[in-house]
Amino acid sequence: MKNSDAPPISKEKARRLKVGHSHRRAYFTSFLALAVLATMGGAYGLLHSASPSSSTQTFTTSSTGLQATTLTLVCSPAPQIVGANSSCTATVGSSQESSQISDPSGSVSFSGSSTGTFGVASCAPSANTLICTATYTPQPGSEGSHALTATYEGDHSYAGSSGNFTLEVSKRPTTTTATCSPQLVPVTSKTICTAHVSDVGGGTPSTPSGSVRFSQNHSGTFNPSACLLSKGSCSVLFTPSPGREGQVSITAVYGGNRDHLASSSSVTGALSAVTRSTNASVSCVASQAAASTQISCTATVTDSGAGTAIEPTGTVNFHSSIAGTFSSTSCSLLSGSCSVTFTPSNVVTMPFIEITATYSGDGDHGGGSASTTIQAT
Repeated sequence: MKNSDAPPISKEKARRLKVGHSHRRAYFTSFLALAVLATMGGAYGLLHSASPSSSTQTFTTSSTGLQATTLTLVCSPAPQIVGANSSCTATVGSSQESSQISDPSGSVSFSGSSTGTFGVASCAPSANTLICTATYTPQPGSEGSHALTATYEGDHSYAGSSGNFTLEVSKRPTTTTATCSPQLVPVTSKTICTAHVSDVGGGTPSTPSGSVRFSQNHSGTFNPSACLLSKGSCSVLFTPSPGREGQVSITAVYGGNRDHLASSSSVTGALSAVTRSTNASVSCVASQAAASTQISCTATVTDSGAGTAIEPTGTVNFHSSIAGTFSSTSCSLLSGSCSVTFTPSNVVTMPFIEITATYSGDGDHGGGSASTTIQAT
């Protein structure tokens, strides 16, 4: 609204007012431009001051602006057996070191492609790295290659990364032992031979299963020739053959199973095959013995050993307690017996006559003796 009472402005004064306004506008524009430049310059200075010296450090950032990392995964011992622990160590590091940011922090997760279990991981920073460890246990039945992976998720300064390790897993070792009882075995009789198979691997042992096969360096028969393990052991019967007395060495071979390696045991002199026992008897036909009277005496030898009896063969020797004459001082067994005659001398000086028969044994029998008495007249 105009003020009609205001005095008129001269042309010169109007010109001066217009020039002053233009100067103030130019000054304001220049001031604003200087302020913007100052702000940008400060930001540039801040950025420049945050950059490390190229002579000592260089930052490498990921696409997210975080420090890039690498992860190395190593497991030991390797290779490993099922049921035993390997210690797996994941080392998270950066290719660029800086004292201006903290060490990597956070955690590492572990996983595997096969049947196995990881224990609880523990992590600790150390000299621009993060070291995390966890135990890994391959489970039974998982023999072969285990592809293991460790994954670092990153933190506020470091990007995530991952690493892999291949752990070869094998069967568990075993040992086999063999014993026979009794160790002294008459031919054709039986002894029990037992195999024991043990898991000798580290970690958590498991009881071996499967079969054990027996063999020997002598003449004899295993029945059966193989047996199935029960709680780590099994037994068979062994019978040494006639005519093969002496030491017998046996071998027990465990064939292994899904989780256990094969093993064997050879035992020299595991048992001794010996001759069979016998019973000898002698009888003489004469209620009384007089001078110059022939007395018929018969010796009988029987097999008294365990197992399958064998008919004794060989010779029997005779002896008298008084003077006299035998038709033969010895005789050969036939069907287990043989006979001789004895004639006392003309003078009988003893009230009794004792006739003794001694069996000397054969290849499969031990010897023995027997006596009988006859009243002299």
